[in-house]
Amino acid sequence: MKVIKRDGSEMPFEEIRIHKAIEKADRAGRESGLNDSLSIEEIISVTEAVAADCERLHRAVNIEEI
Repeated sequence: MKVIKRDGSEMPFEEIRIHKAIEKADRAGRESGLNDSLSIEEIISVTEAVAADCERLHRAVNIEEI
């Protein structure tokens, strides 16, 4: 599966990048007082769900879709 970057280039889909983005968003929300912390299990679950949703599309996915 491929991801279309903002500059239009394609790169392989990497779950670890999704995982890190979710961690970063969780940290930002926690620091701003908007939400409680997600557990590692919740982060893994969301990461896997995003990967599965992207895989079901059977095409390259634009980064904004993710």
